[in-house]
Amino acid sequence: MIGRMRLTKPMVRVFRIVCHENDTLESIAKEAVKSLSWTSEILAQLIKEQFVTAELAYSRHGSRKIFRVADTAFAIKLRQLIFAMPYIDFSEIITGSRLRVLLAALFDWKDYETISKMVEASVHAVRQTVPQLRSRGLISRKGRLLKFNDVAWPHLFEFLKELRNFSALNGFLLWKHDNEILYIV
Repeated sequence: MIGRMRLTKPMVRVFRIVCHENDTLESIAKEAVKSLSWTSEILAQLIKEQFVTAELAYSRHGSRKIFRVADTAFAIKLRQLIFAMPYIDFSEIITGSRLRVLLAALFDWKDYETISKMVEASVHAVRQTVPQLRSRGLISRKGRLLKFNDVAWPHLFEFLKELRNFSALNGFLLWKHDNEILYIV
């Protein structure tokens, strides 16, 4: 389930490589300066999380599997984000606990306690993560409340919005966070 996604630094780095027209396992591994088995494992994780697709290309010599950015809305938005801001290493921003805190504070002003409940982490862990995000201007603060800074980071906001709202279920999505989903069917 996408709400419990584990987006890691290697996954973001390999996704960036796939975005830059490296489409075979060999070319991706060469660009990442990693082994074929390591690269294959990361690509399998990206496929599972629906960031990348694998297709067979019978007309090619050598590797017949071609890896491309998936046509999911969040994968397309992440590719656009990478091209819009090529000088930023997003593997340091949108992975692990930082990603979960950003998703929790995306739309509304929330306090530390509310965010900690949403990300199922301690308040202390959230308090340790927020300064890293505030130093980059990702999180705005108003008194005791925190919110994602969508004015300074519009492309990142669009990616996070698509990621948070993605679901394979049919119907009209009203609200979603992790496993909690409200739909009209």
